[in-house]
Amino acid sequence: MREFVAHWRPSESASALVVYEDAKVAALFLDSDFTVTLMTTLAFAETIAEWGVNADAVAALESIAPQYNLKPALVATYEVDTPPDLRQLPQPRKK
Repeated sequence: MREFVAHWRPSESASALVVYEDAKVAALFLDSDFTVTLMTTLAFAETIAEWGVNADAVAALESIAPQYNLKPALVATYEVDTPPDLRQLPQPRKK
């Protein structure tokens, strides 16, 4: 997945956004050589709801939570100039 994002990223973009549910994804990007922001699906839904893009996004996710293992709202940004060993795994989203 990291290699796909690294090869696909548009040249005019300064960073990439990866929305994930599998906790292993965050570790895959720890040593990325580009800036990337990682968000769980719930963090992404909360963000777009705050932007006014989809006010019902969080409610929609919460309605399926009993059947789906929804991760908490976690976010991390790995900056290209931060050494991989100083990067932290995603943390709870600050509102």
